[in-house]
Amino acid sequence: NKEHRLFELIDFNDAFDSAALAMPRELLPHFQERAKQLMDEMCKRVGTRTFDDEQYQAIVRGLSREIAVYLGVQKEGFEASMANRRDDAFGIDLRITDPQTMRAVNVDIKTRSSYHYRIEELRREGRLSDEGLLMAERNGFTAVMNGRGDVQKRVVTWRIDADELGDILYFEFENTTRLAEMLRAIILRYGEPV
Repeated sequence: NKEHRLFELIDFNDAFDSAALAMPRELLPHFQERAKQLMDEMCKRVGTRTFDDEQYQAIVRGLSREIAVYLGVQKEGFEASMANRRDDAFGIDLRITDPQTMRAVNVDIKTRSSYHYRIEELRREGRLSDEGLLMAERNGFTAVMNGRGDVQKRVVTWRIDADELGDILYFEFENTTRLAEMLRAIILRYGEPV
């Protein structure tokens, strides 16, 4: 059941994010490896499949960006909250608010490759024009309405790329200055009053 598996992955992502964010900073360098060991042991004990190393690395690569953005924007004075299950269904990873302007955005965090795939998909669906695709490639972010009918939310798809924003080490950006600059541009363009 594809929908059931999607909700299981959403639950896993929520649990992983919550556990990583609850860790004292000095334990984060060991969190990823130790979490995998514990999951493998538990899955073996109950006789169920676990993620293989490639699957786990792909999932953690995406989640580490979400966590790094969450921690980075907070460090820069913004308010951030991880999406709940309902918002996750809209493709929202984080809701970020600028307390100075009282404007907020819903963001979908993407790696460079998944961002490129996503904006191409939006163009094929007719939700992003050719010009919009070029702007999205140049800016590293774009926004579309997600949902159906009367239940829609604006979601900013944001490319989190080490070439632009610097490296992430143990779930944190080494420097958050460029992250904050880019977020200010996103909020200026797409922020909605809170």
